[in-house]
Amino acid sequence: MDKAGNKGTVTVEVNNIDKKVPTADVTYNTKEITNKEVIATIKFNEEVEITTKDVEIEKIDSKTYIVKFKDNDTIVIGYKDQAGNVGSTTLKVDWIQILPNINISYDITTETKESVTVTITADDVITITNNEGKNTYTFTKNGEFIFEYIDKYGNEGKVITKVDWIIKDAEKPVDPVNPVEPEKPSEDEKDKPSQEHNQVNQNNPVMNNQIGYIPNYIYEANASEKVNNNLNENDYNYSVEDILVKISSKQDIKNATLINKKLIIDKEFGNTVGKASEYFELYLENGNKDRLTLEFSNMSIRFKLDSSKVFKGIYKVNDDNTLEKVEYEVIDDEYIMVNTDNLGKYILSYDDKQEQVELQPDNKIDTLNEVEKSTGMNKFMGIAIITIIVLIVLVIIFVVKMKHDNDE
Repeated sequence: MDKAGNKGTVTVEVNNIDKKVPTADVTYNTKEITNKEVIATIKFNEEVEITTKDVEIEKIDSKTYIVKFKDNDTIVIGYKDQAGNVGSTTLKVDWIQILPNINISYDITTETKESVTVTITADDVITITNNEGKNTYTFTKNGEFIFEYIDKYGNEGKVITKVDWIIKDAEKPVDPVNPVEPEKPSEDEKDKPSQEHNQVNQNNPVMNNQIGYIPNYIYEANASEKVNNNLNENDYNYSVEDILVKISSKQDIKNATLINKKLIIDKEFGNTVGKASEYFELYLENGNKDRLTLEFSNMSIRFKLDSSKVFKGIYKVNDDNTLEKVEYEVIDDEYIMVNTDNLGKYILSYDDKQEQVELQPDNKIDTLNEVEKSTGMNKFMGIAIITIIVLIVLVIIFVVKMKHDNDE
């Protein structure tokens, strides 16, 4: 209405009010079971501001963000657009399975008449399902003991411990009253080593200070030091799970820990290694969990073979992701020994026994087919030769008859 009292109406159109909540599309770099880091990428349909403050989020651009998962977790990400519309999206990762590293240690590692106690520890939560849940076991005599456990993801595992350095008491003589006096060596023979002693030394790598020898027992996880007089180096012994390592080095690494990191086999290795292969990385780390980069003068690694599979060989994975076949020595049909100059990534190539069994009938059918083909060919050749001989005989008879008729 104006000053004169005239009334009227005005229509106003508003079309710039935004009440739509931004949408978020979440993708993951992998959804397969893995022991590596999982990266979640969030892409919004418009520019947003992340309102969640207690989560480490990396901004790629105004519409794209990433979140890195080192462990299984569920995270809610809050956000709002420029118009103030508020929304949220949920990220969930439950397929990371980082297997725990198991360390084994013994309270006594040299020959003894006392009992030996073994202790296992892990770098993550595990529950021991036998041995009354205890992580220690006491050996009163030489033998083996297997700890069974499950990790926090429900994966079952076993740790084999073994002791063979408990010395038994010597047997008492049958007749202690009249013992037989041993023969005394002559003066010339006192300083001369016996032939038997020399033979023992030749066959015993420990007595000869040979590098690369690993006896048939599990070493303690943190290195036990032994001076190698011949090389002015120290021998360090490590174990993790069923892998034993002996390193001879001039560097002080006695407080290091051997780590066995399980890896997933790349598809590009599939044509070289078996379908049931095991891929892992061996390395040392210090007390601060930092990886040690060392150059070793010599090293031996002993792997225990999985008897439920068919072993095909061992490969070392180089830095350029190429495979290098490694020579090895078989020990007691149960272990293999590798001599090398450093730790790193290895693949134990296996095939499933079931697959080997399933292949055998096809091989037999192929062989039978070849035999049948060979037999059929032989029959054909025999019939052809007989036919030719018969034709030749008939021709000869015909020629002779014709000649006889002409003479008449």
